[in-house]
Amino acid sequence: MIVPVTPPAPPVTNDDKANTVSGLTTAMEYKLDDAADYVRYEEVTFAALDFSGEHTLMVRYAAGGINPFGPDTTLVFTTNPPVLAPPANPVAIATSHDRISLSWSAVQGATRYEVERRLGEDGIFTVVVRTTTTSFLNTGLLTNRTYFYRIRAYAEITPAYAYSDFSAIVSATPRLSTPTGLKANKITATSAKLTWGGVSGATRYEVERKIGEGGTFALISTVSRSNIDVTGLTPGTTYYYRVRAYKLVNKVKEYSEYSNELKLTTPVRRLSAFGKLAQSFQNSMQLSSFEQRTSLTFATTLFAQNVVLLLKSLLGIKALR
Repeated sequence: MIVPVTPPAPPVTNDDKANTVSGLTTAMEYKLDDAADYVRYEEVTFAALDFSGEHTLMVRYAAGGINPFGPDTTLVFTTNPPVLAPPANPVAIATSHDRISLSWSAVQGATRYEVERRLGEDGIFTVVVRTTTTSFLNTGLLTNRTYFYRIRAYAEITPAYAYSDFSAIVSATPRLSTPTGLKANKITATSAKLTWGGVSGATRYEVERKIGEGGTFALISTVSRSNIDVTGLTPGTTYYYRVRAYKLVNKVKEYSEYSNELKLTTPVRRLSAFGKLAQSFQNSMQLSSFEQRTSLTFATTLFAQNVVLLLKSLLGIKALR
């Protein structure tokens, strides 16, 4: 007497990520989701099935002869998270002494982006923002410090998240703007007023000067405003000026680049006739007795000539005898 044999559950497996099934044979049959009946396995027909999303596939050995069908092997497919590309074209630009602007290209399938930042080469990346946009303005940064950024996209797939790889790392360094438009006005033989464009975020400005083209720049003043009156200059002398801003960061001066160099030549002081006469008398006091008498005679003659010229000018007389 032949006894019926119940076959075991078939040794089939599935790859949920690739949405494929392995181990099927023509001795098996399957039922997908809520189908009413089992279908005998045929390679071509089965290959046309789509297992993406949420599905349940039950597989068993079909009944044959006196043998009944066997128990099911149940395979479960879930919704796969999207495969996200890393954000492309990341750009970091320092827009002021304490700000960096970031931007990157959108990623298909992403719902948000995560921006990570580190300070300096040896810093540790930490999340600074999660955003739905493809740009971020990072404010409140330290002047003259280099910040590094990387971005990754993600999609919210309940109850977890699907992340892309990180973008390329980009960096930027917030700096003080360079003082511009350094110029001089109200120039006299011994003084001038210097002005320049103010710098946002600057604590103070350092003004440097050198005398002559071959001189060496030296600090002459530190001011909190964008102008300075320079005095005590020598008539007929060429000076060069330059200015730089600085910001105190943790009690350390963080400098901007230098401004344009300003060339300033003070005018020569012109003496009037009486000024020349006074100068002549002053010089005569430094001479010997004989030289003083000779110089005094010359100075007296010069004085008389200038008196005559002055009277002519005042009276409008062409000739005075």
